[in-house]
Amino acid sequence: MDVVIPAYDSADTIGATVRAFASVGQVIVVDCGSADDTYGKALLAGARVVSGKGLGKGEAVSLGLSYVKTERVILCDSDLGGFERAHALAMAEDYDGMTRGRITGLFPMRSGPLSHRRLA
Repeated sequence: MDVVIPAYDSADTIGATVRAFASVGQVIVVDCGSADDTYGKALLAGARVVSGKGLGKGEAVSLGLSYVKTERVILCDSDLGGFERAHALAMAEDYDGMTRGRITGLFPMRSGPLSHRRLA
């Protein structure tokens, strides 16, 4: 399954987020014209990076979806500090067994474990 990540000025976190999803499938980062090195760090982490300069989040998601080659896709924010590979794999595994529906990620603002839940 592919992963779409719209990003803007996320150089500090984008590399770890991309690496967390690398074993799930193709990671597509849509860089919305970042002033920092979001583009370069996402590319270095192994993402397919698409330029979306000036796009809002919704437009960036739509652009990223146009590059998806799988039936299922994960949409993810670019600034997930503390996000790890195990969490990405757990989300993908739960999603893989679904015929329809969605999964939402629940991430604490300060501390505590990351979690997700399935929404039917």
